[in-house]
Amino acid sequence: MPGMGGAGGGGGEGDAAGRGGRGGREGAGRGAGGGEGGGPLPGGRSAQEAAAAEAQACARLEALEASLARAAELRARTGGALAALRSRATEMRQGLEPVRACTQALSRAHGNIDAALRVTERSLEHYDAARTLGPAAEAGPGVGSERLGIFEEAVRGLQAAADFLGHNRGMKSADKALAATEALLGKARLKGVASFTDLLSTANQLPEAVLASAEPPSSLARVALPEEETTLLGRLACLLGPDGEAQCVAAYASSRAAAIQGSLRTLGAGTLTTGDEVARLPRDALETYIETWTSLLASGARLASVEKALVESVFPLEAQPRAFRGAIEQGLVSILEQGLGVARSKKTPEKVFMLLKMLDALRTVGEEMRAILTSMQCAELEGKLNELGRILKAASRSSFAELGAAIDRDCNRAPSLDGTVHPVSAYIVHYFRRLLKNANAAGVLFSDPSSGLGEEGTLGVTGTGWESTVSSDMLTVPQSEQNQFFREASAMRDAESAMAHAGGCIVELLKGGLEQVARGVKQPAHAQLFLLNNFRYLETSLHSQQLAGALGETWDAALVPQQVSRFYEAGWGRLRDALEKRGEPKEALRAVNVELEGITRLHRSWVIPDRELRKVIQGKVLAEILPAFQLFIEAQSSHPKMAKLGSNPGKLLKLDAGRFEALVASELYNGGGGAPGGRPPACLGLPAGLSKMVAQCSAHPPC
Repeated sequence: MPGMGGAGGGGGEGDAAGRGGRGGREGAGRGAGGGEGGGPLPGGRSAQEAAAAEAQACARLEALEASLARAAELRARTGGALAALRSRATEMRQGLEPVRACTQALSRAHGNIDAALRVTERSLEHYDAARTLGPAAEAGPGVGSERLGIFEEAVRGLQAAADFLGHNRGMKSADKALAATEALLGKARLKGVASFTDLLSTANQLPEAVLASAEPPSSLARVALPEEETTLLGRLACLLGPDGEAQCVAAYASSRAAAIQGSLRTLGAGTLTTGDEVARLPRDALETYIETWTSLLASGARLASVEKALVESVFPLEAQPRAFRGAIEQGLVSILEQGLGVARSKKTPEKVFMLLKMLDALRTVGEEMRAILTSMQCAELEGKLNELGRILKAASRSSFAELGAAIDRDCNRAPSLDGTVHPVSAYIVHYFRRLLKNANAAGVLFSDPSSGLGEEGTLGVTGTGWESTVSSDMLTVPQSEQNQFFREASAMRDAESAMAHAGGCIVELLKGGLEQVARGVKQPAHAQLFLLNNFRYLETSLHSQQLAGALGETWDAALVPQQVSRFYEAGWGRLRDALEKRGEPKEALRAVNVELEGITRLHRSWVIPDRELRKVIQGKVLAEILPAFQLFIEAQSSHPKMAKLGSNPGKLLKLDAGRFEALVASELYNGGGGAPGGRPPACLGLPAGLSKMVAQCSAHPPC
């Protein structure tokens, strides 16, 4: 290129100039060197070598300068080319703008056409859904997952078609297509509900052994209804829409309620279905039934937990409470109403044990049951459960308060002929032993009355109206003198102190009743023996390990020693007085013989069951009567008129000293061994099993 040639020429001239300059510099150097004699340079280098190195360096410098000049030229030329390309691109963009505008309009039109085609296709599908999906919908889901999948697709298509046609009823023939589609949907729902019901028929009743196992509710739910069937039921329930879902809920509730009732019948509910039937049961049968009821309540709670797991697996969230209530309500209400029947039964003091056992069962399962009912929005059922607890608590208090009237009533019965423990004494002791075995008894009987039913005129929180079905006499404490002990105890703040106070008052009532019984006995010694045996029995019982803490402090320790003296005076005082008389031998011997005959006849038939007490009485008699007996014989032997009757007055007596000692030591107060007085010990309406225990305690007080 011309420019490049000029550059090259310039370079040649420069090279020549450079070389001319180097030549002058080299000549000057050499001239200077020659002036010095032309010898070699210092360091051993010759002048020629130095000049050659310098020339080589200058050549390299010149080549570098030339390269830099060429690079600057290339950069300038490249910038020009880029500017030209940029200008050309701008011209092309300006030329293509009209083409782009036309193409965009065409694309928009094509998109609108595609969208219109899609809408038209969907509309035609919805219009034709009754024809295309009808056969699959009418065939139903069957009971297998494969057919259910086809049925699900058909129903969802029909539902989408019905929704579309319902929102576009202005379209031609939309109403006719909608009617056909909805008719098919109705048939499909009926088919789906029928299959839902058929699947429920595979559900099983849960046997008692399974309910009693430690398996979680979810595992028991798989036993009641296999997992595959549960999955199919869930798919159907979610598929059929609100109307079909309501029908599925009704079918589920009917089927599962029957299954739960069947489970309860096998668990012991039997034919008892109402509280009135329970209330009419005989006393012994009712006490036996309590065990069945507590088992039923625990099983009911277990069944409720299983049912909750089932409905959560089958139904959507909003339908679960309705399905659960429909399935569990009948069975659970039946159990609670049967418990209510116990509260309606005859009021007796021992009824409190049945009620306490029922309350313990409610306390055990109540928390779990309330949590289930709350989560399933069963406020009415939860209210019934809570109200039953309040009613049973009120009935417990009322039954316990009946104890005072029962003592007053039963103490009118005559004592036994052998003078042993009165059945009511044995009953009261055993009653408190049994009562105090229940750790919750004091809290139930003496808690704040305002927390529930139980006080006369206070029927507590309004519940489901069940309290109106129970006689008010069963739930309140009448204002009578016999119930004063209960009202006093209820006023105390501490339940344990209230129980001790009530027990002490009952013991005082019993003592008063026993003394009233003794006053009706014609034979004074018999009356005192009766009181002695009963007081000793109460003393040993109240100071036993089980009762000492609650009732032992209320007993007067001086009462039994005082009663020993009273019995000794009544039973042996006349013989002692006869032995101390010093009159005519014939008259004195006759008086002693009369007393000995009476003692032999009566005291042999009397019983002192307590061995320690028996030894005390025997020891006191031998210590005081035997010396008097011997002194009497000695005194009569020395009497002047004794010779006319015989030389030995001991032979004229019914018993000599040795025989008298043997009689007292081994033959008196050892008889008996049966129920007191030979009459049935089932006083106060005691059940047969409790009566046997009372009879044993009556014959053997330390039991």
